[in-house]
Amino acid sequence: MSRRPPEPEPDDPLRTLFQQAAAAGQARARTAPFGHVRARGRRAHRQRVAVLVAGACLVLGCGTAATAGWLPGESAPAGSTGPATRPPSPAPTPSPTTAPPPRAPSDGSTVGSSDGPSPPDGAGRADASATLPPNHPPTHEAGDAAL
Repeated sequence: MSRRPPEPEPDDPLRTLFQQAAAAGQARARTAPFGHVRARGRRAHRQRVAVLVAGACLVLGCGTAATAGWLPGESAPAGSTGPATRPPSPAPTPSPTTAPPPRAPSDGSTVGSSDGPSPPDGAGRADASATLPPNHPPTHEAGDAAL
């Protein structure tokens, strides 16, 4: 036994007003021009594609970062612009300088005393360029040539 909804009263004023509003709306309604419909469809398609591409880039980027974190050792691809993963090489240190050989005292002073006057011709002094390391351009390792 099914229950049927009650029949609306034919002289209901609210029902009559709704029917009149529906008839007026249907009379004024018309379809949108084809160009507008096509433009809305293209815009919606572009938005869907943009969301899909952004999602794919996000998944790919996060997956690459996670995979790079799991790999052992240095795994920076060639030409990457990320932070350096290799510790910087130490700055070249100058070679230790050697002191000039001690002179035999000729005037009765002790070896290594600096009280006496130095000879006027510079005898006994080591040439300043002999104690400094040569100025060579810095050398590069084989791996640094590609950077």
